Amino acid sequence: MHHYDMNLCYIDELLWHFNWTGDLEYAHRMWPLLTLHLAWEKRNFDPDNDGLYDAYACIWASDALYYNSGAVTHSSAYNYRGNKLAALIAEKIGEDPTPYREEADKILKALNTRLWLPERGHWAEFQDFMGHRRLHEDAAVWTIYHALDSDVADPFQAYLATSYIDREIPHIPVVTSDDVLAADAALPVNAGPYAHWQEQLKTAGAAVNAGKYATVATTDWMPYSWSINNVAFAEVMHTSLAYFQAGRREAGFKLLKSSVLDGMYLGDSPGNFGQISFYDAARGECYRDFGDPIGVASRALIQGLYGILPDALNGRLLIKPGFPEEWEYASLHTPDIDFDFKAGEAATGKYSSRDCSLYTVTHRLPAVRNLELQFPARRSAVARLTVNGQNAAWRLVENSVGRPMLSVSVPAASGEEVTINVAWEGELLEAPASVDAYPATRVRKAGPVSFIAMEQGQMKWWAPVEHPVSDKGNKPVPAGDFKAVDSARCTPVDMQKVFNANVTDIFRNEYLSPRSPYTTLQLPKQGIGEWCHPLKTVDIDDSGLRAAVRKGLLETKLGIPFRTPAEGHNIAFTSLDDLKSFDVRDHEYFDFAEDILILHGTKDEMIPIDLVREFAENNVIEFVPVEGANHPFQNPNHMALAIHKIIEFFHDDKA
Repeated sequence: MHHYDMNLCYIDELLWHFNWTGDLEYAHRMWPLLTLHLAWEKRNFDPDNDGLYDAYACIWASDALYYNSGAVTHSSAYNYRGNKLAALIAEKIGEDPTPYREEADKILKALNTRLWLPERGHWAEFQDFMGHRRLHEDAAVWTIYHALDSDVADPFQAYLATSYIDREIPHIPVVTSDDVLAADAALPVNAGPYAHWQEQLKTAGAAVNAGKYATVATTDWMPYSWSINNVAFAEVMHTSLAYFQAGRREAGFKLLKSSVLDGMYLGDSPGNFGQISFYDAARGECYRDFGDPIGVASRALIQGLYGILPDALNGRLLIKPGFPEEWEYASLHTPDIDFDFKAGEAATGKYSSRDCSLYTVTHRLPAVRNLELQFPARRSAVARLTVNGQNAAWRLVENSVGRPMLSVSVPAASGEEVTINVAWEGELLEAPASVDAYPATRVRKAGPVSFIAMEQGQMKWWAPVEHPVSDKGNKPVPAGDFKAVDSARCTPVDMQKVFNANVTDIFRNEYLSPRSPYTTLQLPKQGIGEWCHPLKTVDIDDSGLRAAVRKGLLETKLGIPFRTPAEGHNIAFTSLDDLKSFDVRDHEYFDFAEDILILHGTKDEMIPIDLVREFAENNVIEFVPVEGANHPFQNPNHMALAIHKIIEFFHDDKA
């Protein structure tokens, strides 16, 4: 047997097939498979029925990922789309859609209430199932693109989440020129191969890369490990598709082109879509003929750049092209569709590029009866819009972010050519001034971005304005300079009574509790490795530390003493489960009450504050509630208050 849950991927592909074909006869045949799959996912990966699913090796980067029954964004997004489309298919084939619609609603609500981070503008990677139930906030690119690909995001979330990629995911320059070959240029971590390319570029007299092309890593996680921190073509292409889905066509095309340039010119096999990029820090270009990027590269081109999005189950073809602003011509011809776009001079031979847009569509999808074209405005007003030479109505797409989007819906049978001609007038669209220039009623603040409600002529849209993001909230409160510690006043603490093992026992023990009771991938029992390297281990050698101990004390270079034995046990192993088994309320602490201070957050998600307050009152212990703080005091303001109270407590004479 294998460890992959690629059922999710297969079912997602099957649903895309139904999107393209609208084949209800086949959908009826596959209905038992679809329903059994969804039930199996629910039974195994959402056994607590909270609407959030564990991820069990269901994406490309699965080899070193283990979520230990946690609530995971990307797998929950997969299951959201699966249930949502199952409800639609059920309606079409005479089955009951209710349970699937209800499950989709539950998943979406849970994603937005538990995993969406409003202050940061993206979904968390996952939330722990056990322990402190911490949110892991540094999301990978697959978290973002799977959420968008599964229609989890609204237009504002889509922009915010891709903006997170802009800010926090490493961008690696794709070097096609000699403009970055200066001695002081920042080199990627694989500087050796990079220097090789420098020489080749110089020899070839490479043209200047004015486009500043860059590919992206999958995460910002460290240290580097295979499958969790890579530069992989499929991941980059899927991220490009997410930009297109967010309406960020320039960014989507830039990343798409960067990845094509990476694979076409900087690999040992020119023009090939390999698996791993030349720029990958450890692997470099490898798995050259591993063709898994082809599928999503095709989607980035067809569904992203050209915006071909059949909705054949509803008899509709949506086309939402993501062409860069400067493009005046584009053409696509496949067995399913012919699509041509011309603008300005390409369309008329005499107008400027913003005065005219011409779209010509012919589809060959038997289940499709209607065409909806969504396209960006080039000026502030429409002078005239015709469909096959006849005046036609248009509407604004609600909540368009970045640019106003227009929509035209017309009947379009298979094989019928539809020509949509738009004549523009009015002014070029304005860029927003500073946020302060607009009344509060027109500004929608969302974490690191403000969206300004813009109106110009006939057009309405939301213009995003990025705010400088401070990392203050991500940094711990500094503990101070250890050089300032007065070693003469340091009192080493004797912990010999609680030591129960040796440092060298790490990774030699079997860590069997706590363990999730559910089906999940988790840390191997020796405490290191992952499912595809379950026997990995590390030998810890503490002989140097032991040899430095004098009379039970280890003195650092700064003169600070620590008590540790030269022989015998020198570490304590414990767990939250062990702590849970000890009930502090079973004991009295009157004799130590004056030496105890309890600080407790009012938003503590692990230990009810009322229980702790009662314990403090019963033992006459000083109790300080901290308004709004959670269990680990993650908010730096709450932590600063706690530190201040602790310092005050230790400055007291009694201490």
